[in-house]
Amino acid sequence: MHRLDFHGWIPVRSFFRGGEIFIDWAYFGEQKLREPFFRDSVAIAMRLPFNQAFRRETSADEMVSWAAAHPGVAPTAFIFHASRCGSTLMSQMLAALPSHIVISEPPMLDSLLRAHYFMAGLTAPQQVAYVRALVIALAQPRAGENAFVIKLDAWDIFELPVLRQAFPDTPWIFLYRDPLEIAVSQVRQRGSYMVPGIVGPAQFLIDPNEAAAMSEEEYIARVLGQILAQAVQMLTHANGHAVHYNQLPVSMWSDLATLFGVNDVPASRQTMQQAAKWDAKNPYFEFVSDAESKQREATPRLRAFVDKWATPHYLALERLRTG
Repeated sequence: MHRLDFHGWIPVRSFFRGGEIFIDWAYFGEQKLREPFFRDSVAIAMRLPFNQAFRRETSADEMVSWAAAHPGVAPTAFIFHASRCGSTLMSQMLAALPSHIVISEPPMLDSLLRAHYFMAGLTAPQQVAYVRALVIALAQPRAGENAFVIKLDAWDIFELPVLRQAFPDTPWIFLYRDPLEIAVSQVRQRGSYMVPGIVGPAQFLIDPNEAAAMSEEEYIARVLGQILAQAVQMLTHANGHAVHYNQLPVSMWSDLATLFGVNDVPASRQTMQQAAKWDAKNPYFEFVSDAESKQREATPRLRAFVDKWATPHYLALERLRTG
């Protein structure tokens, strides 16, 4: 495998067949990944006639062999988050810098991080090796980049120990905001993990019978509470950094600049400020803070569930952040 040329190719999918893990690759050439989510970049790449005509598939073991010979850019930082709290803004600001490779919520990494839930024969060292190789394969510079950041899915905070085994020295942050504002956003439009049975095997899942008896508001508040509680535990024991939504965007060119490998801060600040002007998930619109409107929109019922299940963990995060 290491004799094959994968320059310009990126893993885009992992899947299971016959008790083994396989990887699909797509050709990106020197194209930077500037879209808000990795899946959007893949959709664009797959429209290319070349990618429609040619498919490359390897086993996960072959990917490990190839990655060993092509170390790429060492991961600069990992972004974990509570959802709907500025993580896409953060990743888009970094993606605007020519120095940075930024991968936002790659689904195949999520699959490998949770592979131990549904592959009985997978050993812990195997899983760590596959996760490490996949991250290295994503870290290949295509236009002279020297920094590499991955934003993970909100529920992946439960899989942080696996990622830490693969990259024990890489800094990581947990980004969050007032859970009531997150919950209002989820009521407006629920993420997949806020709908019982969608995400699949995961540590945070609530018993299906119990979930069926809950209202939408209670389920959202309880899942959100579990994510915040896990973040508190990980920040306490795994040496991460708590970051509040209210610290954005200024912290990106001040407190967090070194952590994210931001060099030439004056020039980078100008680039990131320009990126921060726009709605991170819909760059055709200017960004407008919605914190006050979400506070007004919250119903007494939703407030009660959030206060019970999520607010105590939010306050614990605040204590960790502020000391």
